[in-house]
Amino acid sequence: MIVMGISEGYHDAGVSIIDGPDIVHASHSERYSRVKNDKWVSSQQLVNGLLIECDKVAYYENPDLKNKRREFAGQSAIDCKTDYDVCYPHHMTHAAAGYYTLHLMIVT
Repeated sequence: MIVMGISEGYHDAGVSIIDGPDIVHASHSERYSRVKNDKWVSSQQLVNGLLIECDKVAYYENPDLKNKRREFAGQSAIDCKTDYDVCYPHHMTHAAAGYYTLHLMIVT
């Protein structure tokens, strides 16, 4: 299964694509927009990533929980601009990043 992971809306937006245990594509938005710590995924970034047929698009955070925490802190809600199929708990996405990066280093 090929999965595209999206992180956007808060800071350091990025896109990654994994195929099974392999990282196929990974990029940060600021490299495309030239805006330091850009919080939105660039349309050019998605075009480059979408050249690969993805079975699923995953968001790095549960937006409802994130916005409830933001509301509690007195901050405004933010909507994700990119459509996604599934969202994962934030800390699980950190764990996945470590796992897949380590796997890539061991295999190569």
